[in-house]
Amino acid sequence: APKGSIVSVYMTGEGQTSPPGVTGAIVPVDVPVPWKKPQLRATATVCGFPAAVQYYGSAPGMVSGIMQVNLQIPPRANLPSGPAPMVITLTHPLTGASFSTQAQVTVSVQ
Repeated sequence: APKGSIVSVYMTGEGQTSPPGVTGAIVPVDVPVPWKKPQLRATATVCGFPAAVQYYGSAPGMVSGIMQVNLQIPPRANLPSGPAPMVITLTHPLTGASFSTQAQVTVSVQ
């Protein structure tokens, strides 16, 4: 992905949503996005640099429980090209408890 571009990441583990999810339901594609919003806040980094989260919530057309996160690859000149560690962190707004993606998740930066 070129520096400054937007990438979509699909993941699970977003926790409770508002409104609550329905096991096995398919997220409609013809409703306002997000159809279901996680109650946790999403932040991201690429190679340790903050990556702006453009969207996080239900993934239209996919089964309920899959979350889509659209983030911008940092447009930094010093961001190295090649495989870069990408971390998405979900944080509870009241308790501050947070959960992050596995350490092996990478994105290839041009």
